[in-house]
Amino acid sequence: MATLDKEASYHEIEHELILCEGCGNVITTRKHLEEIRKKIEDVGLLDKDRANIENLCSSCKRHHVAGEIKEAMALE
Repeated sequence: MATLDKEASYHEIEHELILCEGCGNVITTRKHLEEIRKKIEDVGLLDKDRANIENLCSSCKRHHVAGEIKEAMALE
């Protein structure tokens, strides 16, 4: 692909971004999330609770899990 025309060698690809439902930060793209989900399903690691935290960034996931632990400990 040797060319002197920059316009001829430029390609633009757009993907839908997935935003954290907790804080609004970008997590990944929809395409990447689907690839991850498929790989997890293929090895049998998909669990029922994953849907609750799938659209959260790592920080918001920690807060969510900590809240669940706190609630569980309060019930005992």
